[in-house]
Amino acid sequence: MQSEQISPYEYPHTLSPSHDQKWSVYLIRLNNIFCLYNSTFTIVPVLPLTLSSCQADNFNKLFDTLSHSSKLLRGLHLLKEKEFQDSSIKAHIENRDLNFDTDISSFINSVLSRSHRKIVLDRVFINHPTALQLLTDPKDISDAVVDHFQNAIPIKSTSPLHIFALPDRWHSEYSPMNNVSPDIYDSLLSPPFLEEWLSTVSSMPNGKASDPLHDFI
Repeated sequence: MQSEQISPYEYPHTLSPSHDQKWSVYLIRLNNIFCLYNSTFTIVPVLPLTLSSCQADNFNKLFDTLSHSSKLLRGLHLLKEKEFQDSSIKAHIENRDLNFDTDISSFINSVLSRSHRKIVLDRVFINHPTALQLLTDPKDISDAVVDHFQNAIPIKSTSPLHIFALPDRWHSEYSPMNNVSPDIYDSLLSPPFLEEWLSTVSSMPNGKASDPLHDFI
């Protein structure tokens, strides 16, 4: 048959030395909390040294005191958390405004909530067939990384001889467009007429070009 646990709150006469032993530990913690946050309490609670010294009505008062103290500390915690959030938001806004003047790239990344994924290379292992090597010096690591990305994958720099030599994907991209006449390029290198020069220069804002007639007299 399972025994029912008896609560000292309902039956203070059932207190045992183990209850007082546990209470002595809690009492130290509670007094430290009350001392640390004494400005939160109108009156700092005074707790009994032992539970065995409490009568039945004292237990009700003790539990009410602890419950009220818990609510006050919980309210203080929420208030401090809100103050921290407000100060963090304010600092973030001020930092963003500063970046707008000094570091526009960081400002844009912050506004767009973009973050850069980075890796830190503090060592490089070179698996050479005859001489294995572990690099830890930052300069050696940097040189090895640059060499790897320059030479690890050979680059084919030979241009295709004809557009049809391109893969199908790029062949369609570089093929002439059917809806664009090839004749539009015929006059690109033709020198402009005098009337075109005069019309273009005279249409420019004042102060941006010399008088067109002065240039041709």
